[in-house]
Amino acid sequence: MCRPAHELPMFKNYLTITLRSILKHKTFSAINILGLSLSMSICLILITFIKDQRSFDRFHEHSDRIYRVIAHAAERPGELNSAMQAVATSPSPLAPYLVQSYPGVADVVRLRWFGESMVDGEEEIDVDGFYAEPSFLSIFSFALLSGDPRTALAQPNAIVLTQETAETLFGQEDPMGRPIPDADGTVYVVTGVLENVPYHSHLKFDALVSFSTLTMTSDLGSSLEDWTDFSQYYTYRLCVIQFRPT
Repeated sequence: MCRPAHELPMFKNYLTITLRSILKHKTFSAINILGLSLSMSICLILITFIKDQRSFDRFHEHSDRIYRVIAHAAERPGELNSAMQAVATSPSPLAPYLVQSYPGVADVVRLRWFGESMVDGEEEIDVDGFYAEPSFLSIFSFALLSGDPRTALAQPNAIVLTQETAETLFGQEDPMGRPIPDADGTVYVVTGVLENVPYHSHLKFDALVSFSTLTMTSDLGSSLEDWTDFSQYYTYRLCVIQFRPT
C-alpha cells in the first residue's frame, strides 16, 4: 500500500531529526542501539531454545499419553528421616503392578541400560542401548524398517539395530537373521532394523535387546522382582486418556 503524498515530507522530517539526534549524541545513541540489539538477540535465542526443548518426543503418535514414572528414594536407605530424592528410575516389579492395579494404564514398558562390544570380524564395535520389552515398539513410534514390531523383541537374545548401527556392522548386506557375538561370547540375532533415532528424542540408543534376555543372566535376572532396586530400570506407562493438570 502506498503512503499518502502528504505523509512523505513528514516521514522525511522525522528521519532527518532522528539522524541529527544520533550524530549529536553518538555515545548515548550507540549505547541505546547496542542495548536494544542485544536484548532482542537474547529474546530470539530464548524463544528458539524453548521451542526446541518443547519439540522433544512430539513425533510419537501417543506423545500426549506417555509418561515416565519417577520414584522418590531415600538418599540413605534404612536411616530414619533420611532425605528423599527424585530419580528417573524405578523398581522393575512396578510395571506389571501398574497394569494389574490401575485401569487407567493401557500398557507399560520397562527399559534397562545395555552396553556391549560387538565383534565384527577382528574388530570390536561398542553398541549402546536398552533391554526393552516388546511393548516398546507399540508405545513409542520409532519407525521399523525391517522386522515385525509384534515379535522383534519377543525372544531372548533378539536385537533390533538402528540403520546406522546395522550399516556399521554389516555394511550394505541385509542384517536380518544375522548373528552378532559380543566380546563375552553371547550371540544375538538381528530381528529388526529401525530408522535412526531422531534428534528430538530423549531416548538415544544404537540397539534394543529383548527384555527376556535378562532372564538368561542370573545377576541381571535376579533384580526383576526386587522392589528395593530403584536404580536400574526405567518405566514408561501409556495411559488410556491424557491427564491434564487441574
